[in-house]
This record gives sequence, C-alpha cells and structure tokens, in this order.
Amino acid sequence: MTSRTSILPPFRPELLYYAEVDSTNDEARRLLDAGRAGHGTAVMAGFQRQGKGQMGQYWKGQAEANLYLSLVLKPEIRAGDQFLLNRLVTLACLDCLRPHLPEIRLKWPNDLYFRGKKLGGILIENSLQGEMVSWSIVGTGININQKDFGSLTAATSLFLETGRELPVQKLALELLAALQRRFGSPAKATEIIREYHENMLFFGNRTTFEQQGRLFQGTVKGTDEWGRLLVDESGTLHRFGVKEIRWII
Repeated sequence: MTSRTSILPPFRPELLYYAEVDSTNDEARRLLDAGRAGHGTAVMAGFQRQGKGQMGQYWKGQAEANLYLSLVLKPEIRAGDQFLLNRLVTLACLDCLRPHLPEIRLKWPNDLYFRGKKLGGILIENSLQGEMVSWSIVGTGININQKDFGSLTAATSLFLETGRELPVQKLALELLAALQRRFGSPAKATEIIREYHENMLFFGNRTTFEQQGRLFQGTVKGTDEWGRLLVDESGTLHRFGVKEIRWII
C-alpha cells in the first residue's frame, strides 16, 4: 500500500456549473474523453436526471437543493491501492460537513450517515492503465436543503437536521478545499486508515447483517487493505466485498 497520502499532484479546481445533466460523473467522463477536462476539473449540477449510486442504483434528489459534484483527478496510485483514494475522499467529506453536524459518520463503504439516516454518498470511478490508476472521477451527492424525501424515510439533509438553509455552491467550494487539504497531507496511510475506522458507523460494536438471506450479528472490526469490511462473527473474522453483505440498520 502507498505509505503516504500525497498520491496526487497539486491541483487547482476548475468548477463547471450545469443547470441540469444526466449525471455529473457521466458529464465529467465525456469531458475527459473529449480532452476538455483535466486534473482538478469539477462538474457541478443543479439537478441530475440519472445521478449514479452504488451497484447501478440511481441517486435521486430535488433540483437546486443538494450538492451534486464530480471531480476529475489523475492519481499516482497503483490499482491495488484504490481504496486509499476512497478513504481520503470520505474523510474530506466529513471535514466539510462536521462543522454543521458534529456526529456525522461514514457507513462502509462510502455513505454519509447522521443518527441512522443517510445524508449523502460517494461514487468513485477509476480508469486503469496496466497496474496504475490513470484517471479517477470522484462523485459526491450530499443532501443540503431538501425538505421532503417522500417515502425515503431513512434519508435526511443538512436543513432537516439543523433547521438552516445553506448555500450549495459555497459548500461545493468548501468540499473542494477539503479535498485539496486531504490530498496534500503528509500523513501516513496507517494514520488515514485509523482515522477512517474511527469514523465508521458501528466500528468496534455489534450490529446485524444480511448475507444471501442469512441474518447474523457481528462486530465491525474495520476494513482491510482492499477495502473489504471486516466482521467478527463469534470469533471468526469474515471479509466482505461491497456486494456480498447488507447492513440491517
């Protein structure tokens, strides 16, 4: 694993705003493929028609109320170390949001949770060239001012939790600044892993999971170098990939 977190050349964000796109990640990919985006290009939209979530799911949200942002990066990292990028991005999101919600936590692998409700999510799409990551598109969707989520009772927003509307573009700039700080940090990878684990929902505690229809309880022990979830079930340590287990919260 990369020993230090300086896995990116310095970057100065170039923020591109769209009133509406299908997906900020897809728009960032189109710009990159067309040679119109580079290291530090950020795509922000007022509304996403088909915002991406994990495992092919869509990220749905209200227009002009939430933060939809995708950042193009050229990391200097091996393919086997991809989850270090995930850890840094997640911690940067916590850095940005914690002044507003001190109790915010991450739910493995890349959701942002506050008191049992989902506030946002992260989707990182990497392009590989041999053993190296050639380009990454870091997508973030964070509920800011949305007041109604309909039947999605497990969703929340900064407004619903604080009672204050916040300027979305200002938060976008704060998030980009937090990403710059995290990627410029001289901290060792072991320190980043420790901090990531300390901010995990249920870290060190027992909770309920579902695996292929089987419900079981286990203690969350953290993640391994590949980003797999470590769960201790009655003295047996299991390693689960993203599609292999489901939290019961």
